[in-house]
Amino acid sequence: MAEHLIYSHPIISCILLKLFKAIVSHRYVPMAFGDGIVIPLLKYSGLDNSKMDNYRAITISPVISKVFESYLLCTLQDFLFTSELQFGFKANSGCRDAMSVLCNAVEHYTRDGSTVNIACLDMSKAFDRVNLYGLSIKLMKLNVPKSFISIILDWYGKVFVSVKWNNSLSAPRQLLAGVRQGGVLSPSLFNVYINDILVNLQQSAFGCHVSGKFVVH
Repeated sequence: MAEHLIYSHPIISCILLKLFKAIVSHRYVPMAFGDGIVIPLLKYSGLDNSKMDNYRAITISPVISKVFESYLLCTLQDFLFTSELQFGFKANSGCRDAMSVLCNAVEHYTRDGSTVNIACLDMSKAFDRVNLYGLSIKLMKLNVPKSFISIILDWYGKVFVSVKWNNSLSAPRQLLAGVRQGGVLSPSLFNVYINDILVNLQQSAFGCHVSGKFVVH
């Protein structure tokens, strides 16, 4: 638990530093870093608890693995840049900002009598469907150091989860696709994975432009 690190002896920082240096040097993460416990929770109270779609999964991961992810995110943040039109999973932005841009663009066009057609893409369970090798290719294109790509691939090859239901725990099951639920680095990796959609739309002739700037696809 996080409290184990917060209240441990100060030497823990030196130990973790040596561990993280060894991981980067050998491009190998401990098997335990891939372990996770999935706890299903009803999305809203009062929903039918017999239907799987009414649940959302919360994954509990080893705390030390999250500390290492924070280190990776800090090290790689200059490489993991994405389109300014990507509002999700970014600091100080979210769905509210995306809706604001959309509404303002629609108002700008309809004010002059134009018609705006909107098409929406529902990326259901998108986190769970990321192709890891496709992700590695996109990271290569962003010039992410090969050592870090190797670490991520090694890590994701060791992802096993067990489902906790009341006091019972299922046998571990390996996940062969998707970014890790609850991972510190996962939102940034997901943004990189889908960024080409925004880039390709921005380079196309489709979408709305305000003052010569592409704002909505």
